[in-house]
Amino acid sequence: MVIVGSFMFGFDEDSPDVFQRTLQKLDEWKIDMAEFHIVTPFPGTALYTRLKNEGRILTENWSLYNTANVVFSPKKMTTENLFEGTRTIAKEYYRYRRIAKRSFHALENSKNFFTASSVFFQNIKYRFRYKSQFNF
Repeated sequence: MVIVGSFMFGFDEDSPDVFQRTLQKLDEWKIDMAEFHIVTPFPGTALYTRLKNEGRILTENWSLYNTANVVFSPKKMTTENLFEGTRTIAKEYYRYRRIAKRSFHALENSKNFFTASSVFFQNIKYRFRYKSQFNF
């Protein structure tokens, strides 16, 4: 079995320490792959309406509404904290050393080279995605 987690940052409860705590939990839980997103209040949603009413929408440039840009004012951190924190967790999680560790763990657990290879190559794919997306 391969476990893929998807994590969103920027909820009103999130403070700048959420990124380090999440990275620690990812290691503890031995998650094989992870996706990282910035909360995005898409138009037409209750979240968008609430944030608009609170004056927290920063832009209505819809091309930025892609879960990789900060388009609203977070409650407990700056927009820079939110972007850089998401960028940093993606960069740290997809370091080659961590990818190798997860791939070996997948081999130990599954006893299947194909599964471990799949975990490795999918991690590399995610690394390139986030490296391009967050420019690291």
